[in-house]
Amino acid sequence: MFKSGISPLCLQISFCTNKEIIAQQTKTNDEVKQRLDTNESSLKDIHNKMDFLLTAFDLQNTLNKRVELKLIKLAATLPVATNIEQVKNITTRGGKATRDPPYPKKTKNISTSASSSDRRRKPI
Repeated sequence: MFKSGISPLCLQISFCTNKEIIAQQTKTNDEVKQRLDTNESSLKDIHNKMDFLLTAFDLQNTLNKRVELKLIKLAATLPVATNIEQVKNITTRGGKATRDPPYPKKTKNISTSASSSDRRRKPI
């Protein structure tokens, strides 16, 4: 329960001798120094890891800028699709080309009346 070298009567400063007070203070100082050294080494380790992370972020940023420049150059070499049909073409991985059906052309005379046979529902 009590630290070695310290008498149980030395719980209050008034009952301790100078030698006991100095021994207790020296032991406390050594414990604090050991904790500070441990904390300092932990902080150095964290600092080194943060430096490594910063370097990795800088390298990734440089790579992203290079990729962006290459994409800009590639986009500049592609032909510009001016026809709406060209824009809607899709080529699958297998090489088949698909496209949306063409939009119907607007006509002025659209008949709105349907015959009575068209209005009847067919039985299910």
